[in-house]
Amino acid sequence: MKPKKRQGIVIPLFWLIFIFLLVFPAPSAAAAPNPPLVGAAAAVLMEAETGQILYAKNPHEKRAPASITKIMTVILALERGKPEDKVTASAKAAATEESKIYLSPGEQMTLRDLLYGAMVWSGNDTTVAVAEHIAGTEEAFARLMNEKARWLGARNTNFVNSNGLPHPAHYSTAYDLALIARYAMQNPLFRQMAATREVHLTSGRWTRHLSNSNRLLWEYPGADGIKTGTTSQAGECLAFSAARDGRRLIGVVLNSPDRYGEAKALLDYGFSAFGVKTVLARGQLLARVPVEKGREKKVPVAAGDGVRLAVPREGPSGVEVKMEKVTVVAAPVRAGEKLGRVRVFWQGQLVAEVPLVAAKEATLAPWWQRVIPQRLFREKG
Repeated sequence: MKPKKRQGIVIPLFWLIFIFLLVFPAPSAAAAPNPPLVGAAAAVLMEAETGQILYAKNPHEKRAPASITKIMTVILALERGKPEDKVTASAKAAATEESKIYLSPGEQMTLRDLLYGAMVWSGNDTTVAVAEHIAGTEEAFARLMNEKARWLGARNTNFVNSNGLPHPAHYSTAYDLALIARYAMQNPLFRQMAATREVHLTSGRWTRHLSNSNRLLWEYPGADGIKTGTTSQAGECLAFSAARDGRRLIGVVLNSPDRYGEAKALLDYGFSAFGVKTVLARGQLLARVPVEKGREKKVPVAAGDGVRLAVPREGPSGVEVKMEKVTVVAAPVRAGEKLGRVRVFWQGQLVAEVPLVAAKEATLAPWWQRVIPQRLFREKG
């Protein structure tokens, strides 16, 4: 009688996906219950860790961004300049209209102080001085802003100045501005500037006492930025951020009838209705792949990286995990060798993609096992 061979437990791909769908059901309109009513012309709420959009209203509609523009100006200046650089204000910078810290032609300040003047007081004159220091002219600096925007994926944005003063060709979207803000908030000095309520800037014998107009910094627990913006064309705008329990939410409202009230409502919604969970762990075993010419008949494959997502605290998660793996692999196989990929979708949108890798090595079988047909070694019953 032919002896039985003990085999490990193998979960077919069909059942693996079925199990994932039980844990993370398909997208549903109920996945994000009770979003707030937002009167802003356009709005976005983003999970900072994952980049997921938790709320959106006209997210890709091109609109005037007003002084939210300064987020790009400041982060670009921090990356291309040094905080202690001495910057000399030109006559053009000093003559810039609207909100300003009243620079004088020839006045010198550090780049750091000018950037605080841009973030806290929204000084239009400070951004022109910064732009000229970094790129020579404001026009050249605007080109750098647009290059950075494209690199970040902000494809519906075009800047023509450093401060957001009205211009027909100067526009962005709620989604693009959230992308830019998310990137900027990864910089520690930018975060510090965005969260500053008051600052005192000394130049010569004159000290400027500046107070941030962003009421959210005083009124919402955990609020740490980011930037107000107001013009007759753009209306009242706000890019905002708040951190709580290890999470950060970033949002934008454009042309809002109540920018602070709507920002608070969106933040409350994001923190209460969603939580961040690990949906795929690094090293998590997902399947086994047949091995040709190997000592081992199959090699286990695992997620090469982890995936964390914001999911509704109640109701369907909206998460779907799809695995694409090779059907067979030839020995030898190195541990960590890529054998496919895992794609993670949330509410029908691709939000993450990680490699599928060999969890163990699969060594080459002896030559005689590879040359002589294996049926000759089968024991007869």
